[in-house]
Order: sequence, then C-alpha cells, then structure tokens
Amino acid sequence: MRLPPDLVARLARPQGDVVTRAQLIAVGADDAWISRQVSTGRWQRLHQGVVVVHSGPVAWRSRAWGAVLYAGEGAALSHESAAYRHEFTDRAPRVVDVVVPEGRRVAPSRGLRVHVRRDVLSASGRPRTVWPGDTVVDLVAAAGSVDDAVGWACAAARAGTNPLEIADAVARRGRFRNVALLRELVAEVTQGIESPLERRYHRDVER
Repeated sequence: MRLPPDLVARLARPQGDVVTRAQLIAVGADDAWISRQVSTGRWQRLHQGVVVVHSGPVAWRSRAWGAVLYAGEGAALSHESAAYRHEFTDRAPRVVDVVVPEGRRVAPSRGLRVHVRRDVLSASGRPRTVWPGDTVVDLVAAAGSVDDAVGWACAAARAGTNPLEIADAVARRGRFRNVALLRELVAEVTQGIESPLERRYHRDVER
C-alpha cells in the first residue's frame, strides 16, 4: 500500500525529513512500495531501515536524525556531533557520533560512529543529544592532546556552558581519561581562560 505525500510529510518533517521503515509500516505502507521509493531515486537510504524522503542534498540535521533513529531506543548524539548541536563549533562533523546504553548492539553503518555508555545517559532534545556538560567530558576524555582538551573546554564556555554543569558531569562520570586535567580546566575556565594559548601564557607567568 502506498501512502499519501501529506502523511509521509507529517511523519518525516519533525525528524529532519527522515523516517524509518517501521514508522512507515505502522501507518499502512508496505515493504514493496517503500523499496520502490528508494530504487527509483525519490528517496535516499541513510542506513538500513532509515530513509530521507527526498532526492536532493542531505542536510546534516537529516544525517543526525537518521543516526539516532537507526541506533534505536536510548540513543543520542554525542562527542563532536553533540558539540556541533551545542554550538561549541561551527563545523559540522563528517561522521555522526551517537552513544547508546550498555547492552545495546548497533550494526556498523557508513557515516556513523557508535559509542557505548555504562552510566545513565544525560540527554534530551530533538534529535536526542547528550547534555553540554557530559559532552565536554566525552570530548576531553577522547582528546588527542592537552591543547585539544583545553580547546573543547574553552569552546564550551564560549557557547555558554556553565562550569558547574561540567563539574557535575565529571563527578557523575567517575574515573575517565584526562579527568584530572578537566578538573583543572573547569577552574581555569571559570577564571576566564579562553584558549590553549592563553592558558600556556598564564601558566608561564605563574611559574
């Protein structure tokens, strides 16, 4: 059974023009009709069972929605994808990062990177996104250098993230890579440090 365009639009528009096969079937579509929309080029497949319902360029917001829908229940944008949504950076990441609760298994898919979290996810929004403080923890824990870690902490502060929210996320997360550094950074950002270069200058002056 085919669906009227207005029904498809009502399903997909709030999700960045993205919809899942399960959502379509739930309102009466059949597999053959859905497959034809993709095979004829009217729609585009983002991931298995997830499509964007147009043939034009795929916006980052659509890719983000597709990643969260594909990853399933409890999934949320994380790391650089969450940083982009929280405006820590104006550069949209090429790969969409999502985090899922421990015990979930998500099959690999192009353009998607999946992280597993043991602790309870602090996330909200549409698409669901890890909170700013927890995003800083994720980014600093994954940073390849001290300057990268400092850069993310400063970017979060410039975007309006409350240092107390970061400190709360650190306390809830427990032990993780660069935890001591992040505790220092929370204090330094609170004092007005705004970049890795400024941090080095102040530390040299103190010495």
